[in-house]
Amino acid sequence: MSTVKTEPCAVGALRLSLDAQGRLVKAELFDGEKRLGPTLALDPDRQSGTYYKDGDSHQFSYGGGRSCMHTAWDDEGQEGYAEAYDAWVERCLEDLRSLGLGLLWKAADDDLKAGRFDESAKAYATLLERWGAKSTVWLDPGDERNQLNRTTLAFLEAVSASRGKDPGIGATWGAWCRGDREVKEVVHLLDLAGKALGAQGVAALKAVWVKVALARAVESAGRDDTKLQAGLDRLFRLLKKMEGGRQAFADTLVEMAGRTPRLASWASFYGVKAGGTTSERTRRLLEKKARGGKAEVADLNNLALHHINAGRRGEARATLDRVEAILKGRPPLDLGPGLKKGDFETLKRLEDEYFYSVHRASLLWQERRFDAAWPVARRALDLENANREVASFEDPFDGSIRFGVARSGGSWAYLSVLTGLKRFKDVDDAFRKILDDKPVMEARVRLDPTGLQYLLVAGLSSYLDAQAKEVLDWSPGPYKAAKKIVPEPTVSNLTYTYACLEARYGHNAAALGFLKKSLERGFSKTHARNDPDLQGLAKNPKFLAMVR
Repeated sequence: MSTVKTEPCAVGALRLSLDAQGRLVKAELFDGEKRLGPTLALDPDRQSGTYYKDGDSHQFSYGGGRSCMHTAWDDEGQEGYAEAYDAWVERCLEDLRSLGLGLLWKAADDDLKAGRFDESAKAYATLLERWGAKSTVWLDPGDERNQLNRTTLAFLEAVSASRGKDPGIGATWGAWCRGDREVKEVVHLLDLAGKALGAQGVAALKAVWVKVALARAVESAGRDDTKLQAGLDRLFRLLKKMEGGRQAFADTLVEMAGRTPRLASWASFYGVKAGGTTSERTRRLLEKKARGGKAEVADLNNLALHHINAGRRGEARATLDRVEAILKGRPPLDLGPGLKKGDFETLKRLEDEYFYSVHRASLLWQERRFDAAWPVARRALDLENANREVASFEDPFDGSIRFGVARSGGSWAYLSVLTGLKRFKDVDDAFRKILDDKPVMEARVRLDPTGLQYLLVAGLSSYLDAQAKEVLDWSPGPYKAAKKIVPEPTVSNLTYTYACLEARYGHNAAALGFLKKSLERGFSKTHARNDPDLQGLAKNPKFLAMVR
């Protein structure tokens, strides 16, 4: 004679069906009369069973001493792995016991995202009350990870209950941030709370998390600049997934540099990488270090970049002259085969001269002194390649060579100066070689996507600058390759270059699409209105409306 037992869970109750010998043959989770989730069906004699839910693409089974997962597209299932029958059954039961909490959490999240604040606050409060009380799967209350999860619930409950208006939310969020949080967790949580917090509230909490993460990176690095750069680079790359995250990173670093002057050069560097020019506050910090004789070459290089971006060519030239004098006092760098991977002392010297060469070439290019810029640009490209070589390492898993640095400024300078010298065939040859180097291009996409886009501008613009059909005829292959690497540019100059090439090819619809995006990102309407590359659109009503 079979019997049914009931076991209360954090949400709902398990119904356990036993055979005449008291052995479990079936288990289901019910909330009242509503069944939740999958059914565990067992054959104790054969020591086999299934754990399934109608309509699910994944089903689980046990037999012959092995557990196995089946999918809707694979009737035979995977090979599975050896596991004791009792252990598999207990694992399925634990999953059922915790299932109600998961469903309740999902409902709470859905309510909060939809703006049903009373319902979500009630659900989060229930989760806080029941978390860990009935389930071992959801971790014991004393477990550190469970405490971090409880801070997540506390924050979401506070947001729901106050519609995001409670001043105490900041403190609750700060407690949550002190856990070792990934960017995707932050993005998910702020996405859930966005309706209650509003755009300003979300931006403020993003800034709090960025500040906590940056402080952790700086503290972890101590006085080790190499470790600091690695930590900052990793965080900056991850923040690509968070809208406005990189700008918050740069702004926060400027704040921190006010208290810790050694961070000023980093603040300047990442301010430019975030897509803009760095702040006047950072410039003043760098100038203060320079006047006090405490500026390192990296500080002076960043100060020169400030001046170049602001159009202060005289100040930029004077700052670069100081850097040149320091570099001349050092032993010359040998860029031959003797360079060693992972030699961070050499890497620092390479970076000092590399950024000096890129900035000097950029300044001479702006001044249209292309003959003087040419040897500097060639040196910048050689330093860029050496820099990448020294910062490369062997992947411990597959033995492939990975790049820890993949800059683009030297390549930009090389192509730009060649264009200024009107050596268009040399630009075409060099640009094709750059595009064909797939491992390096993939590393640039990953490590320096903004610099890569300016490099593509330099290469593609040469086909337009020549104003010659013969040179333009070389461009379709490189343009196709560039669009494959960066199909949706974020740099307005590259979007505009795409528009010009499409217009020169006679692809008016594509040209207008790229032009619209470039103007939305701040590109000059006046420039576009008078650009000979866009004359094919001159009578198009959509074009005229865009550049009016």
